[in-house]
Amino acid sequence: MGFRPKLVAKNYEIQMKMILNSIKYSFLIKCFVFTFWCNFSTNLFGQCPTENISYTLQSEVDNFKINYPNCEEISVHIELTGDDINNVDGFSNLIKTFKSLAIKETTKLRNLNGFQNLEEIWNHLNIDKNEALESLEGLENLTLINGWLAFTANPNLESLKALESLSGKVSGGLNIWSNPKLTKLQGLEGLTKIDGFFNILGNTGLINVSGLEYLDSLNGFLKINNNENLEDISALANLDPTTINYESDLIDDLTIKFNPKLESCDLESFCNFFEMQDASIAIDISENGEGCNSELEVTNACNGINTSNQNIRFESKFKLAPMPFVETINIKMEHHEKIAYSIFSLSGKLLGSGFINQVNETIETTHLTSGSYIFQLKDSKRAYSRLIVKL
Repeated sequence: MGFRPKLVAKNYEIQMKMILNSIKYSFLIKCFVFTFWCNFSTNLFGQCPTENISYTLQSEVDNFKINYPNCEEISVHIELTGDDINNVDGFSNLIKTFKSLAIKETTKLRNLNGFQNLEEIWNHLNIDKNEALESLEGLENLTLINGWLAFTANPNLESLKALESLSGKVSGGLNIWSNPKLTKLQGLEGLTKIDGFFNILGNTGLINVSGLEYLDSLNGFLKINNNENLEDISALANLDPTTINYESDLIDDLTIKFNPKLESCDLESFCNFFEMQDASIAIDISENGEGCNSELEVTNACNGINTSNQNIRFESKFKLAPMPFVETINIKMEHHEKIAYSIFSLSGKLLGSGFINQVNETIETTHLTSGSYIFQLKDSKRAYSRLIVKL
């Protein structure tokens, strides 16, 4: 066959069309991919603010939902404060925040409806000095707080019940301070661990701490102070005593003070804490009701000791003579071991202490005046107390 120019031209035309179509489709695909990525990245990275939020006006709260209609997970701190904010409805789409949420010093905000879809806070939650706040309604779906949790100086806050979905641990600490209308702590039943300090301070209407029955672990100090109507702390009975600790000489590990109606502190958790304590553990129990007015009173209650039977329990392990005594007390132990001794006034004030290192030991008491005292010996397992009388 000879050269056929028409056929060659036809083949060339077909090949060129194929090449052009390929280029055309490749270009369209690239445009599509580019457009998709632009839209995806805009939705992914541009749907929420990138700078910390500090709103003082209701209009700012309202505009949040308008300006960021697809913002469900946010990575900036949120602070709401001031006299103008009366609701938080603008945050109704928010599901998760990776930073802190602070609601402080508002005067018109009565509840937290608007945060009804919020499930996780991966930092602190601070509810502080909100004059009109009555409840935490709106936080019913909150399950996680991975920072400290604080309720401080909210004069009309009556309930924590909205936190019933909160479970597991709070990291950093829990502060319940100066909320005069709180009568109990129901709503915290899902809380099993506080990885940090725990303060229950100055809640003048608090009667009991029901709601803490399942709390079994701390990793810091515990303070229960200045709750003038507090009568019952038995909900803390399941707390592991080995987790009440704070590695600082500036703060006591366990403080229970100025709760005048609190007369019973001999919870199993506290009794075990007293038994395991050593020189590194600091305790301050005072100015409470009778029975919880000193460490000695609580220890005696833990050991089932009262003025009628404490001597019998003591004498089963140690012998004191003479009794009554004049200047010195002779102590005889069954076995040689290092024992700590303390002498208290009947009101619980520590008047003397030291260690006994021999089976037979003599203790000078020249610093004591005539009268009755509590003499306590503490071995590695428990404390023993008895009444002593100086002539």
